[in-house]
Amino acid sequence: MAFEPLVRPIGAGELTANTTPASRPETIRGRTLGLPNNTEPNAAVLLHKPGGQLRRGYGVWG
Repeated sequence: MAFEPLVRPIGAGELTANTTPASRPETIRGRTLGLPNNTEPNAAVLLHKPGGQLRRGYGVWG
């Protein structure tokens, strides 16, 4: 478990917290991926291309 000092924004000194990154899978192949449409104009159109590239290149579902 790695601990690193964190600086408090109010300037009251340092705190120590567990900053160990979450574990990562070896591959994303076969995983389900969500690309949420944020309801902005053209969001669905803009997300279509990277979604297709992720499906073809990495075998993700979604």
